[in-house]
Amino acid sequence: MAKRIMRALKGAILGMLTLAGDVQAQEPRPAPGYFVDIVMATTTAQQLALSCPSLSFDIVAASRATEPVVARLAEDGFDPDQLDTQITGFSELIADKQAAFVAKHGLAENPGADAVCAAGAAEIAASSDVGAYLLSVTP
Repeated sequence: MAKRIMRALKGAILGMLTLAGDVQAQEPRPAPGYFVDIVMATTTAQQLALSCPSLSFDIVAASRATEPVVARLAEDGFDPDQLDTQITGFSELIADKQAAFVAKHGLAENPGADAVCAAGAAEIAASSDVGAYLLSVTP
């Protein structure tokens, strides 16, 4: 399950970075931490919600949180429509954060839905970045 979550998160991240349009020449720079953090939090919350019947992804909260990040990227000289050519080291940073999350919640060895749900509930209770994008629901 952990590998499935990691693959799905990586796919979601790559999907966010695969953007259409003309590529403008700009020297790639390291991914800003604030960008890595929100992508990690939102994609992790999505995967937890997909794997747990008592969790739902809060798309409204994610949308509200994403808007200022996109504005900050622009302020920092990134073109949000060309991030795939403007940042380096993004996959590695996300993989490290994902591994830490999986280890924190003991999700490494094919956890069942109960373990995934417990991880999501713990994130909600802690008011963490991941928990901010999760809702408890009645299955």
